[in-house]
Amino acid sequence: MSIQDILRKFKRFCADDAFYYGTLMILMAVASFGLGRLSISQPAVGSQPASIVLSETAVERVDAEASNSGSVTDKGKYVGSVNSDKYHLPTCTGAGRIKEANQVWFESREAAEAAGYTPAGNCEEL
Repeated sequence: MSIQDILRKFKRFCADDAFYYGTLMILMAVASFGLGRLSISQPAVGSQPASIVLSETAVERVDAEASNSGSVTDKGKYVGSVNSDKYHLPTCTGAGRIKEANQVWFESREAAEAAGYTPAGNCEEL
């Protein structure tokens, strides 16, 4: 079998409609998958979002520098629940589970601890 015979067989195979449409479907599926992956926007490495809103508590963090300067919200720096003896930072996941009607706000850790609250174990930043 010569190279010319192989080329003729390949050309006949490629000329077949089933091969053409099958290859087209595979290429479209790969392209669709790739475009779907690209459509998910991911933040650049090292960048932080400009604002974060916790939906249940409506606590807004203006930017990353606000938490460093100490003024996270106008309500206070730490939040506790009337049904618990733990306090959290407003950005912790535990703070997001406290209903707004049950929130108790403190300006400092000392104020929270003086009221009988202890730091929450699931809030890494405390």
